[in-house]
Amino acid sequence: MVDVRAVADVHRSCGFLVVGMLVAATLLLESVPTAPPSSPSPPVGDAHVTVATGLLTPARAVAVVEAATMREAVVPTRAPEPRDASESGLTFRLTGAPPAELHGVAFVRRKDGSTCELPFAGGCFCATERTSLDGVSLRVPGFAIAWPTLGRGDAEIDVPMQRAGVICVRLVDTQGRPLAHRAVGTICQGAANATPPGVGYRATPRGITDGDGVARIEHALPGTHDVFAARVAEWQTTKVLGVEVRVGEVVTCELVAAALPPSHYGGFRFPRAAAPALEGFENEVHSHVFATVEGHYYTLAFVGEEIRCIVQGESGDLINGSIVPIGADGNREMIAPVSAPITVTVGVVVDWRPIWLR
Repeated sequence: MVDVRAVADVHRSCGFLVVGMLVAATLLLESVPTAPPSSPSPPVGDAHVTVATGLLTPARAVAVVEAATMREAVVPTRAPEPRDASESGLTFRLTGAPPAELHGVAFVRRKDGSTCELPFAGGCFCATERTSLDGVSLRVPGFAIAWPTLGRGDAEIDVPMQRAGVICVRLVDTQGRPLAHRAVGTICQGAANATPPGVGYRATPRGITDGDGVARIEHALPGTHDVFAARVAEWQTTKVLGVEVRVGEVVTCELVAAALPPSHYGGFRFPRAAAPALEGFENEVHSHVFATVEGHYYTLAFVGEEIRCIVQGESGDLINGSIVPIGADGNREMIAPVSAPITVTVGVVVDWRPIWLR
C-alpha cells in the first residue's frame, strides 16, 4: 500500500527545487552584460557572441584581428615630398691629413656674383644650394688653397689637400721706407703640371703688407715662385724671380718699389666707411671701377682705411669719369651705387667727398 503522505512530501520537495532553480537562472541572466539593442555587433563569418558570457568566441576573435589587419593594410601612406635639387647641399671631404688638422675657411662664390667666407672643421665642408654655386675654395693653414671642380653629379667630392710653405715679403721704397697696406703676390711656375684630376691649387696666393711693410703669404705651393708687388696708388710694379718654396718652411725676400714722379699721376681718395657698398678683398675693389668718358677703366684700391684711385698721365691733364659697378662676368651693370662725375687732375691727389646718385 502506497504511503500517500510520503509521496506528497516528495512532490513538495521537487517543486521547491524547481522553483529555486528558476529563480537562480533568472538572477544569473539579469547579471550578464549584453550589448545595447540599438548597436548589435554583426557576426563575422561563423563567429558569434555567447549568450551566457557576452565574450567573443575564438572564431570571433580571429575574425576581428584579420579585419583590423586588412583595414591597416589599405590605409594610404604619404609619399616623401620631392626635394628641390637647388636646395640640396654639396659636401667636400678633405683628405691628406688627419681630420683634426683640416680646419679653415671656405670661400664660396655664387652664380649671381655674391661671395661669403664660412669656417669649417673636421675635414668636412657642406655648401648649400649646390645648383647656385659658381666656385668654392678651401683654405686650411699649412696647405695650398684648393679649388675643387664643380658640375659633377656626386653629392660628395673628395679633395686631396697639398701641404705648402710660406713666403715672407718686405716691401720698401727706394729710400728703404716700408710701404704699408699694399698687395704682394706670387706666381708658382709649373704648378699646373702637379694638379690632380678634379681639383686645382691656387698658384697665386697674395698678402697685404702691415705697418712695417711686411706681408706673410701663406698657402704657397712647393716650387719656384715669382714674387711681385702690383702698382697700388703711386707705386710702380716690382718683382723678384726664382724664390724657392719648400713644404713647412718660411722663405724671405725683399721688394724695392720706385715711386712715380708726382707730376705723372693724379687721383682721388675717400674713407672706406663712406662707401660700404664697394666690395672686394685684399687690396682690390672688385665690385666697382672708375670709368672715364673716353671708355677707360681704372681700378679702385683699399689702402688701409681709404679707397684710392690713381691714374697716370702728363702734368695738368684732366680726366673725367664716375665710379660705376662692374658685374662678376666683366660686364657693366647699372645698379647702385653710381657716383656723381669726378674730375681728376694729373699732378694732384685730392680728398673726394663721395656723392652717390643711386
